Amino acid sequence: MSFNMNNVAFSDENAVVYNILNGVTIQNIPFTILSLSTCTDADSDGWYVELEGCNSEPGFLGHGDCNDGNANINPGAVEICRDSIDNNCDSDIDIDDSDCRKIYSIELKTGWNLVSLPAEPLNGNNQVFVHTAESFGQLTGADTVTQWNEETQKYAGHIVGYPINNFDIELGMGFFVHVQSDSSTEMLGVPLEGITRSVSVGWNALGWPNLATTAHEFGSLITGASVCSKFDATAQLWDSHIIINPEVNNFAVNLGDGAMVSTTSASIWSYP
Repeated sequence: MSFNMNNVAFSDENAVVYNILNGVTIQNIPFTILSLSTCTDADSDGWYVELEGCNSEPGFLGHGDCNDGNANINPGAVEICRDSIDNNCDSDIDIDDSDCRKIYSIELKTGWNLVSLPAEPLNGNNQVFVHTAESFGQLTGADTVTQWNEETQKYAGHIVGYPINNFDIELGMGFFVHVQSDSSTEMLGVPLEGITRSVSVGWNALGWPNLATTAHEFGSLITGASVCSKFDATAQLWDSHIIINPEVNNFAVNLGDGAMVSTTSASIWSYP
């Protein structure tokens, strides 16, 4: 008696385990079939370790799971840009993954603009760096970049091209940019995650780090916030929303916008 087996694992009467390769014929050996399956999905995420086959398995989504012990890691996952893990199994981690390097548009109107960094900046070597008032002014063609000092409750400006008050532009910080004409600039960066800012009693210049929201939703995330204001760059006028009146003048706040938020208590604002 003979058997032709394809990738079947079996054991004989002495409990010795054999792996039978495709096309091998075994004669007169008693055996018990241990498994007919070579499809591995231990974390049940629908992604299989094997690089081929398994398409008929229940819930099949694809091949090449690089971490079968974590259902959040597979070729269909979104790369998280700051966790030192290859989330989507493409062998690139964090900013080495092209999914974490995006082009952002910075639109400025003639006159003053209240903005924030839409992403963490990357240089030409795909390395994270800190923009200063000077480097951001050079990037956008601005003549002046100004910060709001929450401690003194005063403005402090930097004239582009002069080495005076060349402050760092922090993530989640709102700041003012002055240009002589409308401009559009592209910036390479990493999506913002885990923004944390100290909020002082009085006015604070903050930047919105995510997709579109409203003045009310933004202000409601900040302890003791009473007013959220934006500077309308087109009209060159201030526009304000009182937090306790959610339906009145509840203007939109977009990624890359800055806002002035008045608070009655000091706190730490974290998002998300």
